[in-house]
Amino acid sequence: MTCKCGELSADLEGVKLEQVISQNDIKVNNHNVGMLNDVVSNLKKEVYAMREKLDKHVDSQ
Repeated sequence: MTCKCGELSADLEGVKLEQVISQNDIKVNNHNVGMLNDVVSNLKKEVYAMREKLDKHVDSQ
């Protein structure tokens, strides 16, 4: 869109820049959520492994 008003043009560019920043924030947040899901998954595996060891120990008593 062409506009003869320099201020309006600058505002439109600013809006586009804000949208790009927001999209990047969303990508970063999705990456962080994915990383946290991996951490939680690994933690669950470790807890289950510890539970199995404790169950075996209790059964051997």
